[in-house]
Amino acid sequence: MIRLLIRSLAAFARFVLHDLRLSARALGSMFGWAIEGVCGLRPDPAAPAFGAFTFGPTVPAGLDWASFRFASPRGEIRVRWDRSGPDAVDGEVTVPEGATCTLAGTVPAGDRVLTLAGGGAGQLGPGTHRVRWQG
Repeated sequence: MIRLLIRSLAAFARFVLHDLRLSARALGSMFGWAIEGVCGLRPDPAAPAFGAFTFGPTVPAGLDWASFRFASPRGEIRVRWDRSGPDAVDGEVTVPEGATCTLAGTVPAGDRVLTLAGGGAGQLGPGTHRVRWQG
């Protein structure tokens, strides 16, 4: 009887640990999608500690805004976008000292692709910047 109980507890512990690992991976994937995809904050792997990053959100149909802030080793990074009608998205990005931000030249917005106002992708230095993508 005790052996059966120990085996059952061991099997349950293996199941719980396996399930927790899967849950952590799934949660990490969801956060990654929300931060990098929807909010549009993507670190440049060639620049450690968020020395460089890209701001280029994916604007799903039915979502009117998204924002995220992150305490990077170089200082706080903030990104936000708001839908401005069917053909425009206004964005705001805060770039800390010692970092640069590349703006995506185009962003997907539902069934449309919006283009950065003023031309191709932009490079931003430290400070808070407002941008617009339009169709």
